[in-house]
Amino acid sequence: MDLIKTPSNHGWQVKFLMRFRDVLLVLDAEDKMMVEKVLKENMGTTWDKKMKYGLNSIWKQVKRRVREPCSLFTQLKTLFLTFGPMKCSVTGSALFYHVAWNQVANILHSVNLGHIYDPPDVVLYMKMGIDKYGLQKYDCLRGTNSLEGGIHGHMIKKFGSYGAGPALTDNPLAEFNM
Repeated sequence: MDLIKTPSNHGWQVKFLMRFRDVLLVLDAEDKMMVEKVLKENMGTTWDKKMKYGLNSIWKQVKRRVREPCSLFTQLKTLFLTFGPMKCSVTGSALFYHVAWNQVANILHSVNLGHIYDPPDVVLYMKMGIDKYGLQKYDCLRGTNSLEGGIHGHMIKKFGSYGAGPALTDNPLAEFNM
């Protein structure tokens, strides 16, 4: 979802990203229903309010899958053609500029080739226990791999900056290997 670069100060950026997420990912109906019930009974709130203000907790309790390529292509194309030319009320610029339109074309091409979907026989969620309301918690295996927070995160702390030269790079790597 980060492939399309849009201006962070554009008035339509947040709405576009939320809609992009909703087109790309289909929520598991049973998980959503269980979360809605808990939100209403235990927290006195609704799904929509929680989506606005407490997103991260919901994603840990609801599985999602990427739509099938034929449906995804049509919906993404409509989304991009709708939001891309929308003007910001402050800057007057469109949400997508020429680079973003190239990125959109690449995404649509990848969807058309069938490269963006969740294979039906691949498990993408690990059960991580039950929360205090009895809801299943999940860890999504889609996207960032375990190296990002493990080895790579450790190495970034060692370097302190990305501007290290060869001599400075060699020492932390040698220490890590030992």
